[in-house]
Amino acid sequence: MGLPTASNSQEATPIDDVAWYSENSGGKAHDVATKKPNKLGLYDMSGNSWEWVYDWLVGYTADDKVNPVQLTGSGNKTRRGGSYGEPAEFARVSRRAIRSRDGAADMGFRLGASTELPPGMISACEAANPSDAVCVGDKNRDCRLITAADEAWISDDYTVVIGEDGIAAVSGFPNVSGQWYTLNNRSFNVVTKTGTKTYAYYVFSQDELTMISDDGIPYRLYRRAASEAKNKVSLTTVSNPKTLEQLIAAVEPERLVTDEQLAHPDTSVRDPRIAAASGYTWFFDGRCCGGNHKYRFHLDKNGDAEFVVMDYDDTHHENILAKGRWFTVGNIGLHIVLNGKYFNYLYTAGERTMSYSEYMPAGPIFCHISFQSYERGDFRIFNKTLYDDKIKRPRGFNGENPVYEAGDYQWGS
Repeated sequence: MGLPTASNSQEATPIDDVAWYSENSGGKAHDVATKKPNKLGLYDMSGNSWEWVYDWLVGYTADDKVNPVQLTGSGNKTRRGGSYGEPAEFARVSRRAIRSRDGAADMGFRLGASTELPPGMISACEAANPSDAVCVGDKNRDCRLITAADEAWISDDYTVVIGEDGIAAVSGFPNVSGQWYTLNNRSFNVVTKTGTKTYAYYVFSQDELTMISDDGIPYRLYRRAASEAKNKVSLTTVSNPKTLEQLIAAVEPERLVTDEQLAHPDTSVRDPRIAAASGYTWFFDGRCCGGNHKYRFHLDKNGDAEFVVMDYDDTHHENILAKGRWFTVGNIGLHIVLNGKYFNYLYTAGERTMSYSEYMPAGPIFCHISFQSYERGDFRIFNKTLYDDKIKRPRGFNGENPVYEAGDYQWGS
């Protein structure tokens, strides 16, 4: 028995006969089978509750596939079919969206039973039973990141090797190598011959890691045998290496945060690098990466913050994901306070030195990794953009309220 995959369903019309959605639900979920079934005799395949499915979310390809199974991907699961809180145009099984591996409100799941697992699937306990990353090491060298001699952190495009001896190497354009240290289990830093390269990072488990660099390169990494890496890197010898104490002594004061400061942050501190310049804001266009959502993250110099998702499934509206008063901790933690609760992110700020496409131009960038339950460990890369009518939309189904509630203050993974 297990969750259905993301592809095996069809639906019927008209929509009011088969689905509860925002205009007819009264803002709440309803009992199963209070609407008509679809053509396959299945109830609530459209609307009522999002269906959280077995597959990880990946982009579609041009190749035909029959009931594909996706065991790895973006780091988040797929949800299907819309819900009682979203508009009628979402109430269709072809409507899919990203959702945290941890689930979220307004979601359900559907159990399927068979005498044997369908081709490509593995048991639910094997598919989602990660081992916590737990170890004991130096405060400024997060031992959860260290790879054994025959291991590496690997993705389709990148390879990262982090040695116990304090040397690390990251593949890229160009490769990065040198001595490494971490700060507060939030930033991974490689000291090269020309300076320090900083990555915000989020540890999911002993075998999965997300990080993003200060020049906007995202990494979704899995601990694998080094022989599996497409892009090989190796640890180099550092001439005249410094002690860890010497490396930490050279860190900029604004990046050094004590445990007490982490637990009780100064909410008046705001990193000027990410405060919006007059007439500008931060903008991310998901069409760069196969999506259709767009995001605006506005961090006003006076302390007001608003993070919105736009063109949600081509609806030409915007819905608020976070709002409130913002502050930063150690030039790596971004927190937005609303009614005593928090929206939490890690971030980096830097410069994209060359243009990769119209959606990824050269210039200042701001990147974040989210702690929010609906997208834990997910990342975005924002460009400095004119704050004009081209990146504004009428408010969507949730009006002036955030779609998801704020939570507790959180600073590490």
